[in-house]
Amino acid sequence: MERILEIKRGDEGEIIFSLTPPRKLPEPTREHLRTASREALLALRSLLDEAVHHLETKKGEGPRKIDIQ
Repeated sequence: MERILEIKRGDEGEIIFSLTPPRKLPEPTREHLRTASREALLALRSLLDEAVHHLETKKGEGPRKIDIQ
C-alpha cells in the first residue's frame, strides 16, 4: 500500500508533513482522507496565525533605555 501521510522530524527539530494524494483507495476512504488533510491544513494555518500574531506583538519591543543611578 502506498504511503499517504508521512511525518518526520528534521535535523533542527522541525516537524515535516508529506501528504501524497491517494490513488487506489475506495471512494469513502479517499473522502475521509481529503477531509483529514483539510483539517490538518486548518490546524497548520492556526499555528501560522499564532506565530504571526506573536511576531506582531513583539514588533514594538526592542532595546530599552535603562536609567542608572
